[in-house]
This record gives sequence, structure tokens and C-alpha cells, in this order.
Amino acid sequence: MPKTSVFNNMVLLLKKFQSSTHLKNFKNFIGGGVLFLALNYVVNFIINTKLTKDQLGLFSYYQNIFALISSVLILGMHHGYLRFNENLNSLPHLSKHLGKYLLGVTLALYLAIGVVLNDFYTSSLIFLVLFNERTYFYRSVKNIRTMNLYKVGYALILLASLLLFFQVGDNDYKKVLGLIGFSYALVYIVNGTFSRSSHLGFKDRTITLKDWLKYSVPIALTEILSWTLQYSDQVFIKLFFTEVDLSNYSIAGRVLRLIKAFTSLFLLYYPLLYFEEARKSNFATIRKFRASFITILLIMTLSLIGFKDYIYILLGARKYLEYTGVFTILIVGEFLRISSSIYLTYRTYLKQTFYMTIIAFSTAVCSVGLNSLLLKQGDIYTAAYVQLTCSILYLLLTFLFVFKQERAYFTTKKNE
Repeated sequence: MPKTSVFNNMVLLLKKFQSSTHLKNFKNFIGGGVLFLALNYVVNFIINTKLTKDQLGLFSYYQNIFALISSVLILGMHHGYLRFNENLNSLPHLSKHLGKYLLGVTLALYLAIGVVLNDFYTSSLIFLVLFNERTYFYRSVKNIRTMNLYKVGYALILLASLLLFFQVGDNDYKKVLGLIGFSYALVYIVNGTFSRSSHLGFKDRTITLKDWLKYSVPIALTEILSWTLQYSDQVFIKLFFTEVDLSNYSIAGRVLRLIKAFTSLFLLYYPLLYFEEARKSNFATIRKFRASFITILLIMTLSLIGFKDYIYILLGARKYLEYTGVFTILIVGEFLRISSSIYLTYRTYLKQTFYMTIIAFSTAVCSVGLNSLLLKQGDIYTAAYVQLTCSILYLLLTFLFVFKQERAYFTTKKNE
């Protein structure tokens, strides 16, 4: 297709976007998201520069472990807010019960993990569960202003805490993890105190717990398996190598995480757009938005690879420049995974989330199997190439389960 034709299509798409209700929501979404990212950048810069290599490696390791625990605990139920909320004037009735369940279990688990580890700083990371539940809740009803205040409030609390903490000269990574966890808890408490709509009801009682779990549990399993794909390499590195090696590898993941936070501004909004346009059978609009974003993502990926040394320096990781090659490999794999997840929204729309579980299971087995076989005889670059291999498999399976089926589905809907 000629370049002028591609450009004209993007211009027409932008004009259509500007005239739709998506623009106002997306502008608010981006506005708060950029501010949150800026604060998150400062937080990461401080942590990357203040913690020693061995401390930073352990910090990242436990942060990833608790991300897994949080996925198990919440059973993916917060994702149901978005899919079942077709009427924007109401929320699922189960929201009220879900909020109580998560609050009780989170507090109990915080105490239990704290006793087992003899460390109530690290165990506070479990409050991430409460933070995620509220974030998805407000996003599902397009209450973007409250969601932005919630996320920015957390970031401000954490930043102020870190500045005070490092001012007194204490560089213990466990206490830094504690600051993150207690920031989650504090913003949740403030939100519950001042918000009149902490847990709203739902007029449509036709959605049962069985419906909800049928949708959400496969997503929870997918998140667990995706964690295995993305972070099992760090577990193997910790097992086979030193904590400094773990730090040299995990810093690439930390840089990548901040960049992923930027792409998530689109990924968090995209399902809202997809579900709304899919109900109208506007497949052409969906396809053009998707193609435009993937093109932008590719340009961003190539740019980040070209300027990776400067990215490391800007994020306070100058002492890790020797290992920026790991970042190059991982970001290519991340591009493939993000592109795949965009296409998988089709299966989410049909409430066929088990397809995501199948793909995640296959790639997780690939990751664990290859790491266990190859890593002990290799180095941290071996782990990065394993990630890339599994990401290619992820993409291939996504096309197998989505590409032709999505096109056929919307063609049939259009002809009805």
C-alpha cells in the first residue's frame, strides 16, 4: 500500500476518533497516566541509584514474587468489572462482595506472610491486590478522574516516603518494599474514607458468581502463567548465579517495566474501545486503531534499542551499561507479547478467556523447560534469548487462535 494511502487512513482514523466519545475519555486517561509515569520515573530513578547491586536484585525479585501472589489471590475477578459493565450507569452486584473478600483475605495474608518471613515490611506488598481492584473498578465505569487521583495519590505518597527514607541514610531493600506496600494501603484507606461510591451495586442481577468466575479464573491462571514466562528466568538466575548477576539481569526488567507503563496507557484503554466498537460491529475501526498502535509501538521499540545507553543513564542505571544487550533482547520479546495481547482482546470480548490460558501455559512450559536445560551452562544472556524464543511462540499461537477467526466473526455479524 502506498505511503500516502497509509497516511490518509491514519488521518481519517484520527478525525473519527476526535469526533467520538473516546477522545474525551482517552485525553483524561492519558493526562493522569503521564503524570503517574513521571512520578513513577522519579521513584525508579531514586531506587535504582540508591540501592546497591545485590540489594536491587533482591528488591526486584521479591517485587515480582508478590505480583504473582497477588494474581493468585484476586482470581482475576477485577477483570470482570470491565467486561460485564455494559451498562455504564451500574456496576456488577458482586463488586460489594468482592471488595469485602479481598480486604479480609489481604489483611490475613499480610499477617501470615509477615509471620512466616519474620518480615512485615516485605509482606506489605500484598496490598497491591487492593490497589489493583480499585484501579480496575474506576476504569470500568470510565471514572477516569477518580482513577487518576487514586494512582497519582499512591505515587506521591511513595515518592515523599522514599525521599524521607533515603534522607536518613537507610538503604535496606526490605524497608523500601515496605514503603511501597504501605503506600498501597494508605491510598486505599484514604479512598475508602472520602469516596461515597467505594462499592456500588448492580441493577442487573442476571450475572452470577459462576458467570463471573468462568470469565475471571482463566485470566488469573493466565496471569500466573504469564508471570512464569516473564519472571521464572530471574528465579533460575538466583538459583544458578550470584545476586550481582541477578541484579545485572533484573535491571533490564526494571527499565522495561517503566516503558511498559507507558504502553499500558493504550493497553488499559484499548479493551474499552474494542468492546464498544465490537458491539457496533465496527471491525474496520478496530483493525485500523490496532494497526496504528502496533506501528507506533514498533517505532518506539526500535528507538529505544538505538538509545538504550541513554535510557539506562536517564533511569539511574549507569553502572549497568555493560549489560544493555540484555535489554535489547527483552524489549524485542516484549514487543511481540504486547502485539499478541492486543489481538487476544477478541477472545476476551467473546468471554473465551481459556484461549489465553492455553497460550500462556504453552509459553510458560517453554520458558521453564528451556531455562532449566540451558541456563546452568550459559549466562544471563541465555535467559534473555529464552524469553525471546517464548515470545515468538506466544505470537504464533495468538495468530493460530485469533487472526482468521476474528475476521470471520465480524464478517458474519456484518451480514446478519
